[in-house]
Amino acid sequence: MDSANDQKILGYFIEEAKEHLETLEHGILDLGNLVNNHEQMNEMFRAAHSVKAGAAMLGYSSIQKTAHRLEDAFTILKENPLEVDQELESLFLKSYDLLQILIDKLQGPLGLQAEEADAIVKNGEATFAELQAHLNYLLGQGKSTLAIAAAPSISISVRDILKQMLQLFKQEETSTSRQQLQKLILSLSQLASEQEQWQYLVKNAQSALANPKHSYRTLAPVIIKELKQASNLLEWGRGEEITISQELQLLAAAKLPQILINPEAELVASTPELLSDQDLEEALKWSENQDINESEKPSLELSQIPTERKAQIASQREAYQLAEEKLTAEFEENQRATLIEETLAWTGDNLELTEIVIRLLIDNKNELREGQEKPKIEQLIHKNIVENWLQNKAAAHFQKVQNSLLTPDANVRSRLETYQDILQGRVLADNKPEKLALQQAALVIKNDDYLEVSNRIYQEVFNVQWVRQELEKLVDVENSPADLTKVLSFLAVLGFLGFTFLSLKTPEKTPNVVVTTSPSIPEICAKRDFNISLNKTIQQLQDLKSKQGNRLSEKCATQLNELMLIQQAIGLAANNFVANLPGREGAFEILCKIPPTSDNFKEAQFWAKRWHNDKAWKLDIDRALPDNPDCQKLIK
Repeated sequence: MDSANDQKILGYFIEEAKEHLETLEHGILDLGNLVNNHEQMNEMFRAAHSVKAGAAMLGYSSIQKTAHRLEDAFTILKENPLEVDQELESLFLKSYDLLQILIDKLQGPLGLQAEEADAIVKNGEATFAELQAHLNYLLGQGKSTLAIAAAPSISISVRDILKQMLQLFKQEETSTSRQQLQKLILSLSQLASEQEQWQYLVKNAQSALANPKHSYRTLAPVIIKELKQASNLLEWGRGEEITISQELQLLAAAKLPQILINPEAELVASTPELLSDQDLEEALKWSENQDINESEKPSLELSQIPTERKAQIASQREAYQLAEEKLTAEFEENQRATLIEETLAWTGDNLELTEIVIRLLIDNKNELREGQEKPKIEQLIHKNIVENWLQNKAAAHFQKVQNSLLTPDANVRSRLETYQDILQGRVLADNKPEKLALQQAALVIKNDDYLEVSNRIYQEVFNVQWVRQELEKLVDVENSPADLTKVLSFLAVLGFLGFTFLSLKTPEKTPNVVVTTSPSIPEICAKRDFNISLNKTIQQLQDLKSKQGNRLSEKCATQLNELMLIQQAIGLAANNFVANLPGREGAFEILCKIPPTSDNFKEAQFWAKRWHNDKAWKLDIDRALPDNPDCQKLIK
């Protein structure tokens, strides 16, 4: 952030985030007493939600994601009052600590560095996985407590073995270290021998580890994570719920080098030849009364992966092969692997973007020093693709994506709002037209049951700020009704006819009269241009005020004041301060100051109606209305 205004906004965010952190800390420390207090739980939920929204607005995705995970956990507590135990309090505190660390780093002299933030979020995944698992356990606590009590020793043993495995994964890859890992995996198979799901998981981990084509960097996050989660289920007496991810199944059955699955660095290997749907049906029918060898199971199971998943894996493989083919002649093998990984982390499985980035790397080959590839690739992508994206190297590609998103039909607003929600957090995938349209445009993909942006480049280009600007433009269009256009057109015709008639009359001699014209009002004061962002419009008006001083027209002063009110309201809403706040005005009350006669009233009304239609804020707005009857006009 370069400008003083941006620094000021960041300061406001940090100040309010620390207040929300204090609310969260006090609530978690007294969680056992608060869990049945609906109002107190709502306050904690709102605190996490506010930090998430503010971080999303400023582009700090690490803080946004961490706050969102906490928000999800509080949602479970809100909707399902549980018996809080010491373990749950401890996990909530650990999760809270992650958010506090990120905020503290942001406030520090160097700010929140991207690599540091990514590391904090990545290290925190295990904590949130444990929190989610323990919440699930408490929700279904009808299971036998004896079974739960009998398993802790298994879990402790598993954790000890996983620590040893993690140390080996951090070392250089050698045949000796791989053999040591195999021995540790073998010792895991000797635990919980009666648990079939556990044994099958361990066997898949063993197969994946035995394949020398899989690097430790690929194996470690998948194997460690799955064994840890499975050991938790064993500890809670829920071994029958252990499942094996498709990533691990693919690694176990793979014969080809590993490829990236998504920008979050989940790695997966290419699959063996999968059976077609017809062959699969015949094979399953034949196998009903047959004994299937263990070596045959993976192909049968992998053939049942849904069509969407097969297509995604095929696209990833194609993108990987494209990158490898183009880079092989230009870079050494060690560096080439890093370049492919970083490229696909930015482009996902988008072949067109992958080809553009690969060409960019080749053109700047001399600048890509080994060991420093990641920051350089980020710099090249920002300079040549993201910045000024409608005039840059991928302009034609981005124009197609933008056109598909902004197709002028009845769903354009809902598409934009849904996409904005996806940018800011998890959105469930379903068959709503706007969600299907976003998937069809390849702007978002389905990951498990949720939608997420297809790749990091799209996140940078079609970001929250871009969405808000497009929504502001829609407000302008919606505020220009057809009837008004017809009336204005009719008046314009009458005016033209009158002018023509007067022009045809014989002019009469008139005495010399000095005509004084009223000072013209700058266009920026007369009407809002929705092609310019709200912040930029305000900056232009402030510059005009600085130049003209006391000579600034009343129209310009009113325009500046009202747009600043809208800006202030949007900022407050982003931090969840919408209405009915003790001792201060909320976003809704601030918009009430804009009179219905103003040219900006429709925009104020748009935001007010949007907040009132949001279940999270509707009740607060309804409570605020009796004390602010003039605000009723905003939601009519």
